[in-house]
Amino acid sequence: MRALVILLFTVTLLSGCFNNSFENHMRKGKDDLLANNYDEAIKSFDTALIEEPNNKDAIALMKRAKEEKADEDNKRKIEEFIRETDTLYKRLILIGNNTDIKNISYQEAKSKLDKLDPINKEFEDLSIKWNDEQLVTEAFQSLQSAIANLESSLSTSIDLIDDPEEIVDTDNNGEVSDFEFMRSRKGLMIRSFVSYVDDTKSYAKEVNELKEEK
Repeated sequence: MRALVILLFTVTLLSGCFNNSFENHMRKGKDDLLANNYDEAIKSFDTALIEEPNNKDAIALMKRAKEEKADEDNKRKIEEFIRETDTLYKRLILIGNNTDIKNISYQEAKSKLDKLDPINKEFEDLSIKWNDEQLVTEAFQSLQSAIANLESSLSTSIDLIDDPEEIVDTDNNGEVSDFEFMRSRKGLMIRSFVSYVDDTKSYAKEVNELKEEK
């Protein structure tokens, strides 16, 4: 009889300890959640769930902590991405803006290409970090495309100055069609520049959308 009393007393004592431990972890988790200490909150709720795996409050609070942590991480990534790419975008705009690509001189095209070279190198470094980050994929690809199209347009303009091109009337109808023109190197030069302009606009639009998501 005495042994049974001791056993029941021990079970009751341990049960009280477990309950107190669960409540303590829940209380700490809630405090950390309110303080935006999401990592600590997740640890507390995780420990509480070890003790009471089916507790609905603990499950719900764990879910909320993880969601808010994910939101905070996304905001941080967006801010970091904009900070690291916006300077490249502005420098790219300075190079491409006010460019009369149809009448650009060799010296101007070469000067702009020289300014574009360090942007290309810096972008390659950023690619390691951002290329596979789905959160900013569209904006990153737009910036990448803008750099490539401006480079293509400027390089082609230099090629045309070094080696002028006569656009051939392949249809033999006495005039160069739009199709024939766009297949030419000059057409490629103009098309690449137009794409560059469109890409910079897309980047700006997508960055604004990312800011709104924050």
